Amino acid sequence: MIVRATEGLGETFYFPATMSLISDYHTKRTRSRAMGLHQTSVYAGTIGGTAIAGYLAQEYGWQAPFKVFGIAGVVLAVVLFIFLREPARNEAERLEAKTLDETPNPPPIPLTQFMRELVHTPSALLLIAAFFGANSVAFVFVTWMPKYLGDRFHMSLGTAAFSAAFYFRMASIVGSLFGGWLADRARMVLPGGRILSQAFGAVIGIPLIYLSGVQVEAVPLLIFLTLFGFAEGIYDANIWASMYDVVHPSRRATMLGFANMIGWLGGGVATVGTGIVITRLHMTYGQVLSATASIYAVVAVLLIVAGGVFAPRDIRHAQADLVPAE
Repeated sequence: MIVRATEGLGETFYFPATMSLISDYHTKRTRSRAMGLHQTSVYAGTIGGTAIAGYLAQEYGWQAPFKVFGIAGVVLAVVLFIFLREPARNEAERLEAKTLDETPNPPPIPLTQFMRELVHTPSALLLIAAFFGANSVAFVFVTWMPKYLGDRFHMSLGTAAFSAAFYFRMASIVGSLFGGWLADRARMVLPGGRILSQAFGAVIGIPLIYLSGVQVEAVPLLIFLTLFGFAEGIYDANIWASMYDVVHPSRRATMLGFANMIGWLGGGVATVGTGIVITRLHMTYGQVLSATASIYAVVAVLLIVAGGVFAPRDIRHAQADLVPAE
């Protein structure tokens, strides 16, 4: 368990650096599409990795997938070290504004300064709070759905795991691609367009979450689960692009690391909390699932306020010394 938990540190290094790199390659015209495309790899990896790991474990023992993916990770690290080019800070937008040569890279800042700035950026705080809530709901689905399908509808463990992940994540891939396209178009019209695109995904997800919890047959449940996967993809595609709009480019990786910590804390609390509620309050999983629709409603409100009220000012402040005012 200690080794497995330590492996999670890999992602904590990977995601802040990766999304910050993508933000430096893409301006506001294409940033959400690029990050949405990257997000599809997360979903595809969940599906493909589970399938490959299951096959390797079945044929060669449970240690085999750990060895195969561990070696693959080392190989990938070598490839990235050789071929990945580090862009200048906010290179894409500075090239667009023709200020790359004149504007030096901003110096690193202490974490305490970042926290002071974050407190005075209300849209960023609201986005972090929304991420906490959205991740909580997502983990109620991801963690407990296979067990629910097995217990409620008498599916085998393999069928329940496949049904809970495949349809949900395939729909999320489509939703992520659509959400990236939608947000890039919205951002060209409204400063808070990306955030409002996330709000759109949250709003259409509210009834789908509730309906997923009240189904008494497997097929309708999987249909609503799939539709919610599409809605979640719209939201997920713009998590980091929205945050990057409202903070200074030199703070982007720090912002992601901090937000990721809060968001995954929400996922952990929701996972444990669901088990406690089912055991001690004697609620069914379906009741718990439907109840999380209220969390998504709060998420939608937070995003609407962030995108419609605070984002224009925060975006102007974040980009003031980099590009001409919009």
